[in-house]
Amino acid sequence: MIDLHCHSSASDGVLAPEAVMERAAGLGLAGIALTDHDTLGGLAQARARARQLGLRFLGGIELSTCWEGADHAAGDVHLLGYGVHENAGGALAAACRRLRRARAERARLMVRQLQAAGVGLVLEAVRAEAGAAAPGRPHVARALVAGGWASGVAEAFQRWLVPGAAGYVPLAKLETRAAVRLLRAAGAAPVLAHPGRLRLGESGVAALTTALAEEGLAGIEAHWGQHSPAEAALCLRLATRHRLLATGGSDFHGAGHAGLELGECAGGRALPLTLMDQLEHAAGARARAA
Repeated sequence: MIDLHCHSSASDGVLAPEAVMERAAGLGLAGIALTDHDTLGGLAQARARARQLGLRFLGGIELSTCWEGADHAAGDVHLLGYGVHENAGGALAAACRRLRRARAERARLMVRQLQAAGVGLVLEAVRAEAGAAAPGRPHVARALVAGGWASGVAEAFQRWLVPGAAGYVPLAKLETRAAVRLLRAAGAAPVLAHPGRLRLGESGVAALTTALAEEGLAGIEAHWGQHSPAEAALCLRLATRHRLLATGGSDFHGAGHAGLELGECAGGRALPLTLMDQLEHAAGARARAA
């Protein structure tokens, strides 16, 4: 059993990268990919600890992108990139730096807007929640809970941080097709993350997948933690149609967070270790051809 989608404290997860690896090993997983948001910052620690534990490791990332031409609700598209290394330079590293700066500025604006709405939150509290990571909405939500302005993270999001709420600020993102090309140029295998979240409907997801396949998409996340059976079936059909890998993962963020445990996918499906071989091959094939 493997998990190809999880997060650590290098982005918006609760556990340190090493602790994620330890939890995976303790649960009996054979392999794992760390896919933190817009950063390679946790890969070195995770890779080293996975090696010590005898755990197969695949470096990953989850990029925030915007699908041009989509309506507001469907514009936020996430791309997973597999086979990336913590020492990756060039355009991918530069993009991560830009996104990190954008997240820091967004957090500052969110705090300012919340203060204008009468919330006494300070930026230092958000930075304390984020630690070394670039601050995101989950860190703002935790700071709101700690300060008594919400009873839990879910309430903090719903009351203060969703579109239309006082503290919401949109995140600067990469353009989706450009992000696919960026990952390919970095020697990574791009995968469309959790299509069921996109609110595009079946025809919209199909059109998006077709467009990205033409840019070099390697896979589609069919077995995501919160996909319905119908959403998973759609992804499997699209994978077959476009000769994409059907990947999956829990989208684990840490104990106590809503969602599944490491190694769990929608429908309880157990992903085989050979899928990591296929992703490494998909990443390496483009690198060899370049």
